[in-house]
Amino acid sequence: MSEVDCNVVLERLWIFLDGEADEAMCRELEAHIEACLHCRNHADFERRLRAVIQVKCRGERAPLALRAALDRLLSGSQ
Repeated sequence: MSEVDCNVVLERLWIFLDGEADEAMCRELEAHIEACLHCRNHADFERRLRAVIQVKCRGERAPLALRAALDRLLSGSQ
């Protein structure tokens, strides 16, 4: 991946923010985000949103029925 554009950055932003991008992708995305005000603003918003969600949802557990439904969906059995 060389010379990433905004569309590529925004498509891969969650992978990057989740820490799931490989080292080369991280470097390229970081460089683009640093240089591009649009992508930097988007990344900053997503980081702030994640922080708020983490604080607001700390200690709360999803209802048992929701967890069971998600487990079924993730395991492929519906």
